[in-house]
Amino acid sequence: MKTGNDGVRLYRVGLRDLYTLRKLNQGDFDTEVFGFHAQQAVEKFLKCWLSSIEIDYPFTHDLRVLFDLLDANKQDTGEFRSLQDLTDFAVFYRYEFDTSMNIRLDRDDCIEQIGRLEMVVRKLGDFHSDIGGE
Repeated sequence: MKTGNDGVRLYRVGLRDLYTLRKLNQGDFDTEVFGFHAQQAVEKFLKCWLSSIEIDYPFTHDLRVLFDLLDANKQDTGEFRSLQDLTDFAVFYRYEFDTSMNIRLDRDDCIEQIGRLEMVVRKLGDFHSDIGGE
């Protein structure tokens, strides 16, 4: 996918998902719903990061692919690599979720990590966080 002016759009969509995560964390929502929005926020922020450094990215929900692409372009993603485990929430858990799977997800830690990722991306792209009182 061409990067073009995708950075601002991706950043804003990522912010909406991060805002949604914070709201979901205040209620009793299913793990697969929370995980889906977490995966989406990370995906958008990673694609925004790639766009900010003018790297084309593929149409994918696989966070591993996006992290690998950033790493291949000498970007330090180490502190966020554990977020790639959210990949399965994009499709598999969204449509194949079974309560017997007993998926564990530390929601507070997830929000904290995604928040740090957002700050890195914001600085790279000189974006302004203005959604949901951010």
